[in-house]
Amino acid sequence: TVPTMSSRLWHALWPPLTLTALVFGLWEAAVRISGVERAVFPTPSQVAVALGDQSDTLLPHIGTTLGETIIGLLAGVILGLGVAIFVAGWSLARRALEPLLVVIQTVPPIVLAPLLVLALGFGWAPRIVVVMLVVFFPVTIAAAGAFLSADPARRELAIGFGATRWQLMRHVTFPAALPAIFDGVRISA
Repeated sequence: TVPTMSSRLWHALWPPLTLTALVFGLWEAAVRISGVERAVFPTPSQVAVALGDQSDTLLPHIGTTLGETIIGLLAGVILGLGVAIFVAGWSLARRALEPLLVVIQTVPPIVLAPLLVLALGFGWAPRIVVVMLVVFFPVTIAAAGAFLSADPARRELAIGFGATRWQLMRHVTFPAALPAIFDGVRISA
């Protein structure tokens, strides 16, 4: 028999829901039994009550946070793809930028946050830049690797039919790289 949509959904959701309930239950029990001061390590029920009490304050800011996250995500993907196309298309750029990208990637973006606040001031700009940096490196590395590893036979066939560099990127390289690009976005998000 073919499983229904609701049974497939339940089959996909019950393991994470069960694990989440188990973790929250153990957390609640551990804090209550251990005698840890609840101001230091609150129980999940205390967190839920505090969220409910503060909902009037928190709800208006959810839209702002979501907007900043989406803008940073889009900026990181666009910039990452641009750098990846540049690196994949020009060997001198690859030799110059790859070591720099590897070194810069090792610095956690959260370490740069205070410097970004000093440089950009308080407000939305430093938060967007932090999100952009988190997204930029995985997308750039995944996309550049995928662009460089596109099927040589397909590339040569397209070139043989007279494809320009733009057509080659649009019809051969970019579609072949999409799974790796989405992996980079998934890893960074």
